[in-house]
Order: sequence, then structure tokens, then C-alpha cells
Amino acid sequence: EWRPILRFSTLRDPAEIARFVELRVVDPQARNWLRGLAAAQRYQRAHLDLRAQIDEVDVDHHGVKFPLGQWISEQRREYAAGRLGAPQVEELEELGMVWSVHDRAWEDGYAMARRYAAEHGTLAAPKDAVIEGYPVGRWLEKRRAQGKAGTLPAERDVALDALVDGEEWNPRHWTPDWQRHLTYAQQFLAARGDGPRLDDVGVDVVYRGAALGRWVARQRSGWERLGGEQRGALTALGLTPPVSA
Repeated sequence: EWRPILRFSTLRDPAEIARFVELRVVDPQARNWLRGLAAAQRYQRAHLDLRAQIDEVDVDHHGVKFPLGQWISEQRREYAAGRLGAPQVEELEELGMVWSVHDRAWEDGYAMARRYAAEHGTLAAPKDAVIEGYPVGRWLEKRRAQGKAGTLPAERDVALDALVDGEEWNPRHWTPDWQRHLTYAQQFLAARGDGPRLDDVGVDVVYRGAALGRWVARQRSGWERLGGEQRGALTALGLTPPVSA
């Protein structure tokens, strides 16, 4: 006996029916999966991600509302329980779905770290650095601690390292504060061509809000306390060691 695989209470577009078959959504009225997918696609086009809050509501071109935030949360639960089919997983991942809360926290922090790097040319942010209320300085501090403890996944270490050129995002031989000033010194000299050296930086020079000139003076006066790697980095930028050294 022939029985229909799909039952619809209203007329459906043939393309939509094909999507139901392709995605193996065999109970569309109960789960409304394709409605959720369509809402997710609209959200992704508008926001370039699927980081919708739990109370996010989608309104389609007919004015019909859909609880998108709750639906996305449900997809995460289904995925964690192994009940979400491979086609559905693929569709959502193409939209940038983040499956776990921990992954989402990482994505949020990484996005802010990327913004900080773009604005400052460094990831050696001070602890109190904030972007739009987000504590990016604290977030980076925690990631550095994870890196030193060996608990930061390798792919995340690589992702952070890729945000900056010519800088260790998690410096091994000096503090993040020292790294930030070193990076600023490099930027300051690069912006002024090939001639300037750290020896030429006056004590009153301020760059990106940092007292760069005073920092250079402190490196010179505290030369004996610097490590070999620090001395090498400074001499490479044209800082002449004091005579006593």
C-alpha cells in the first residue's frame, strides 16, 4: 500500500518540499525545522553569524514571527544529544553555527581580540582594556595563562598568533606590558621611515597613549636587569647600550 512520506496542512512550494526531502525532515508540522532554517538564514545575512540571543524573534516578509533564539538553542541540544542529522548539521555550519556555549564564548572573545589587534597592532592589551563593554584585556590574559599551562587548544593558539605580524601574542621572554611597548616602538619607528632609531626617541614622546619615550629611557637605565632576548630586541631597533654595559 502506498503511503505519503510527507503530509502538509497547507500548499507548499515544490522547492521547499524538495528541501524537506533532502534534509530528511519527515515531520515538518511538528518540528518546523525549515522555518527555523529560513529564519536562521535571514539572521545570518543581517548579522553575519548565528549568535542570536535566546529571546531573538524572527519576523518573515509575511509578518509571521518565529522564536529563532529558542530554535537555535534547541538545535544545540539536539546536536549534543546526537539527534541532529548530518544534512541539518551541514546546513547550520554553513551559516556559522557554534555548537557549544564554550565555543560561543571563544568566538565572542576572539572577535574582540581581532578588533583590538586591528586597532592597536598588538594583542598585548593591558588587563583593563575594554571594547564596547567587553573585557578583552581580561580575556586575553586568561588565554595567555592557558597557553603557558598547555591547556589552550593548538588551533586556538594558531588563530591568535595569526592576528598579529612580527609579535608573539603570548610572549615567552617578557611581560605583555613590555611586549606592548616594544610593538609600539616598532610601529613608531616604522612610521618615520628607515632613519629613526630608539636612540632618537625623546623622553617626552607619546605614542598610542603610551609614554614611549619614558619607556625607552627606563630600558636604557635598567639595562643590567634586562634579559638577553630583551636586549637583542632593543638593539635591533637602534638602542645603544649604556657604556657601563
